[in-house]
Amino acid sequence: LEICPYDVFSYLKRDPGLKFDIVLIDPPFTEVLADKAMEAIGEFVGLQPHVQIFIESGKKEHLQNQYKALKMTEQKDYGDKK
Repeated sequence: LEICPYDVFSYLKRDPGLKFDIVLIDPPFTEVLADKAMEAIGEFVGLQPHVQIFIESGKKEHLQNQYKALKMTEQKDYGDKK
């Protein structure tokens, strides 16, 4: 288990040899970064085929149903967040 509390955009450029099973993303939703973060994750080759990605965003922020090979399987609303 390795926890990497870094900016996703710079971290994805660090070591392409890394492989991830679980990715937790909690961008500041006031800056509307969830879609951009998912686009970057979708381009990253260091994901296991069974990867699970959890991301928090503002309820009004648009997220696509698919980013490259990554497909949304579930979405839940919690107040002003999803």
